[in-house]
Amino acid sequence: MTFFEKLEAQDMGSADLFLSMSDSYAGLNQFDKSSDALLKVVASYPEEKNTAYRKLVTVSFNGRDFANAVKYADETLEVAPGDTHVLFIKMMAFAQQSKINEALATGEQLLAIDPDHQRATEQMGLILSKVTDAEYDREKRRYEAMSNPTRVDYSNTTKKLAAISTKYNKAIPYLEKALAINPNNTAVKNALENAQRRLRE
Repeated sequence: MTFFEKLEAQDMGSADLFLSMSDSYAGLNQFDKSSDALLKVVASYPEEKNTAYRKLVTVSFNGRDFANAVKYADETLEVAPGDTHVLFIKMMAFAQQSKINEALATGEQLLAIDPDHQRATEQMGLILSKVTDAEYDREKRRYEAMSNPTRVDYSNTTKKLAAISTKYNKAIPYLEKALAINPNNTAVKNALENAQRRLRE
């Protein structure tokens, strides 16, 4: 039994105790125990509920419980709708669940509050690029899988790829801004170069 657990067993629990327990467990990557401690705060100490929910967002995300990260983000944002830290984690939790439209909408909401948020700007560009990459590559593979493509097939595929490439225009402003902030960001640099190359093809 840990020191914290001994205090709890002796009925010496408090919001501060459970918040400290949560931090300790999170530091050990024991995210379930960290969440349990925070949920005790939510249940028993309403004055600290908002603090607990905000911590639950991060703990859930780090524990790869992305659905609960979104759920607790919504609880936090009801009270603090301008919390850009929580909005960013919510955005990334949606992205991890492949809920791309929701991730982009959350990113736009965040950037409306803080247009210079570096990580949100970067992720908006990368997410938009990856979505377009996937669509572009699918169409390319479809053509390459044809046994005997005709000139018409080639022409149609070329037109489709050109149309898909225009979607990079949404990603490029975010990527350029992110690269201006951090010129050494190789992920952003590679995504930008790829987007520009495919637009030229």
